[in-house]
Amino acid sequence: MTSMNILYHHRTQGGAVEGVHIRELVKALRALGHQVDVVGPPGVSVFEGDAGRCAARPRPRRGVWQGISRRLPEVWFEVLELAYSLYAYWCIGRCLCARRYEFVYERYAIFNWAGLAQARRCGIPFLLEVNYTSWSPMARRRSRWLQRLAHRIDHWLFARADGLTVVSEALRRHLVEELGVDAHK
Repeated sequence: MTSMNILYHHRTQGGAVEGVHIRELVKALRALGHQVDVVGPPGVSVFEGDAGRCAARPRPRRGVWQGISRRLPEVWFEVLELAYSLYAYWCIGRCLCARRYEFVYERYAIFNWAGLAQARRCGIPFLLEVNYTSWSPMARRRSRWLQRLAHRIDHWLFARADGLTVVSEALRRHLVEELGVDAHK
């Protein structure tokens, strides 16, 4: 098997199960001989000592983001999620300029369009890991103000991704039957 350079992007706080999932997936890809660089929110690392990061940047403490996310009215939190995509676009672009990657692998997040936009800009494949969609019932109550935009971004992502991975058969059916995603993806 040929070794590949893979850029993995996520927008999680890196703790709990999502951190374990990201860390183990990256470790498995590395065990297969691939180079995997990880891009995530500032101050968040799923690895001890920040191993696997693509670009160094300011490191606010994780507690800062958790405090902000708990206290902001939901519509403002969603505006910050949208703004993060601008930051991520810049970070992913820096990584893609610094090294040649075979593809961008991104963990889906609502309003997160940066990985696909940069992959298309650079002409490389984009793979999207989908654990939920903007239609999924969430533990966090979402505002209705930006719901239509979230759905449009989802349709854009799912239609243009080169491949999708899903965590369940029910989610695969939702994507194919309700959102019109090509089943071959």
